[in-house]
Amino acid sequence: MYDTGDSLVQGEPMKRITMSLAALVVFALSGCVQSQYMAVGDQTYPPRPIDYIIDVYMPLDAPVVMHKQIAGAKDLQILPAGSRVIGRVDTVGAPAAGWASVINDAKHKARELGGDALVIRNIDHYLSAVDSYGSAYYGKSVSMEVVRFGGAYSASASSRTDGFGTQSYDASSRKRPGSDQDPSWITSGQ
Repeated sequence: MYDTGDSLVQGEPMKRITMSLAALVVFALSGCVQSQYMAVGDQTYPPRPIDYIIDVYMPLDAPVVMHKQIAGAKDLQILPAGSRVIGRVDTVGAPAAGWASVINDAKHKARELGGDALVIRNIDHYLSAVDSYGSAYYGKSVSMEVVRFGGAYSASASSRTDGFGTQSYDASSRKRPGSDQDPSWITSGQ
């Protein structure tokens, strides 16, 4: 009997469906991060520059992997007195997204609100996908407050005292080194 190759053609739709499902699972598990944010209260603040350093405060009982992946995170107990909540950020990340990616997206939103720091209040996971073998994949979910430091804060930034003994906060010292220069500083070390 002569083989016309119809068996290969008949298997082609199944192969396409399998490839489409595999692509969908890869897309669902990729490192996508999304944040929702809002201002809290009646007062609004101008956005911070893109190079402004946003501090992150987290509870000591946060997962160890978060403490390891979020560079420079500070203990929630040392949040400066006089800090006030000016916004909220809820961020979700796909299973492949690292905690640093999740927090970096939230830092961008905090800058837009004019904040100085993020305070992690709730850490959770959500069911993102289940593959054809029944394996479940969980994404990351974090709820945070955006805070603005009061005038007396001077731990990581400079402050000055006027003639009345009142301290004022100088946010200019909270920029990344070299960020006031031409953008070519980023690639100058290559």
